[in-house]
Amino acid sequence: MKKLFRRDDGAAAVEFSLIAPVLLVLAIGSLDAGIVFWKWNAIQGIARTTARCVAIGSNSCSTITSGCGSSDAGVCFALAQASASGVSELAASNITVQRSVSVAGGLFTKVAIALDTTILAVPITLSIEASYPNN
Repeated sequence: MKKLFRRDDGAAAVEFSLIAPVLLVLAIGSLDAGIVFWKWNAIQGIARTTARCVAIGSNSCSTITSGCGSSDAGVCFALAQASASGVSELAASNITVQRSVSVAGGLFTKVAIALDTTILAVPITLSIEASYPNN
C-alpha cells in the first residue's frame, strides 16, 4: 500500500490540467484586449483625421458617397476612413460631426465616435472625441 501512495506517475499531467485553463483564459484575454486597443487606436485616428478634414473644408470630405447611410459628408468621410483602416463594424449612427463648437473662444469642428465591442464577452463602449479649429 505504501508503494501506491509514493508513486508520482502522472503528477505533471494533473498539474497541467489544473493550470491549463487559467493560461488559456490569459492568452485569449490578452489577444482580445490587443484587438480592442487596436480598434480604439484606429478610431482615434479616424476621428482626428475627419475633424481636420471637415474643419479645413477639404474636397476629399465634402462629397456624400453612395451607400454611406448618412446625409453628412463628414460622416461619409469617416466611414471611408474606417473601411480603409479595417474597422468595418463602424456605422453612420456611431459618428457625430459638429461643425461649429465653441471652445475657449474659438470655433472648432468636433467629431465623436462611439463603438460597442466586447472583451472576453464583456460589453464595452469605445468613445472617442477629436476637435480641430475651423478656418
